[in-house]
Parts: sequence; structure tokens; C-alpha cells
Amino acid sequence: MKRKLVLAFASVLAIGAVAHADVIGTLNATAALSSMRQEVRIWGDGRQNTHTYAGMTRFTGHSATGAGLELDNSFSAFCVDLEQGISSPYTHTWDVRDPSEAPIGPGGSTTYVMGTEKAGRLGLLFGQHFSGVTTAQSAAAFQLAVWEIVYESDTIALSDYDVTAGYTGSGANGGFQATGNAATLALANSWLQGLDASGTQANLLGLTSIYTQDFATIRNIPDPVPIIPAPSAALLAVIGLGLVGWIRRRIV
Repeated sequence: MKRKLVLAFASVLAIGAVAHADVIGTLNATAALSSMRQEVRIWGDGRQNTHTYAGMTRFTGHSATGAGLELDNSFSAFCVDLEQGISSPYTHTWDVRDPSEAPIGPGGSTTYVMGTEKAGRLGLLFGQHFSGVTTAQSAAAFQLAVWEIVYESDTIALSDYDVTAGYTGSGANGGFQATGNAATLALANSWLQGLDASGTQANLLGLTSIYTQDFATIRNIPDPVPIIPAPSAALLAVIGLGLVGWIRRRIV
């Protein structure tokens, strides 16, 4: 969550600092909803019985700064933001943040910011089931599972997640539910309810904007360059003595 500054003076400057304190990079790219999607109706973020598509979004042809450089030139992401829509395709510059700081709503609203618990659960979903997203049905199920995590309470037990029920109204924990293909809804629930809290957790990035939809994607952290230890002084001495002996033999 955004840190509060408790300085009594320069309050205007402080507010501006808070608004940008957690941006760790930028990403300019073209986002387009892929063909891996299904039509659904959703309840969440004050929306009731709203027709939309649930599925994977593809990002291509980007330029980036900071943590945005860790993303490939073409990658997949999933929406974490029901408050804002997006045209498809759409070229835009997103702020890159830790997923716990997403989504950011219109005008910088933080009503639905996930926080660390929900972001951690989202990491579990990506870490344990993203590799299973290979069809339109699985992409739709994964998207529904993402929305369930973002808009349900962060105190709900993993086994109690249910994308077919739970909407209570707007607000940070107003719940989420959907209708659609029965098999898709069942797959989303099986993934959510089967999450292993001690299992694989993906490292994610949040892509946020006050103008368009926000997303979460897997962070592509480069492998560290291996450090080759320098030879010890004793080893260098042994090598040196051996070399001296070899030279003496050559001279004789």
C-alpha cells in the first residue's frame, strides 16, 4: 500500500510524491485482447450483470524503462481492473509497479489496490496455473480467477473462493461473481480452491494507468551472471612454484 507521509509542511509536494513513489518503471506497448477468450457476465466493482470478455491480453512492440525492461518484447497479461475499460488494440504507456500497488483507478483512485495478501495469492495462481493456459476456455477461467482474487476479501480461505457467488456490492471487498460456460467456471474454481499456499509463487509486475485498464504479468527476471571466485593466494603460490620448476627443467 502507498506509504503515508506525516510531514505537516509542503503537503502539496508530499501528495505528489506519494502518487509516484511506487512506480518502478514504465512500459509503452500495444495491448490487444487475444482470441483466447470467452463471453461472460460479471458482477464486481459496482458492475451488475455486465457483458464482457474474459481472456488473455497480448502486449507487443514495447519500449520500457526500469522494471519494464524485464518484460519481453511480446508477453501475455491478465486484467486486474474492472473499474476501467480498454480498446483493442490500444497503444499506451503504463506505469510499472509491484502488483500489491495495483489497480490504480481513474484520477489515481486506490479504492481497489490489492495489497500484499491478494498480490501474494495472485502470485500463487500465476505460479501454479499460468502454464495451463493454452485454450480459450483456460484463458477465460484464469481471468475469472484473477478477478475473484482481486475483488474478494483478502481474508477468505482459499477453499472458499467461488467465481459463481459472493458479490455483495461495490467497494474494496465487495466481491465478484460471474456467469458463463459451466466448464469454464468450474475450472476457475478448481484452480482457486486448489491453490497451495506453500507452493510455487510467480514474481509478478503490475501495469497501471489512470486512463485505461490495469494488468498483471509474470516478471522476467534475468538469471544472475555467475561469479567465478578468484584463485586463493595459496593456490597461486603452488602454481607459481610448479611453473618455476618446469622452467628450470627446460633450461637444464
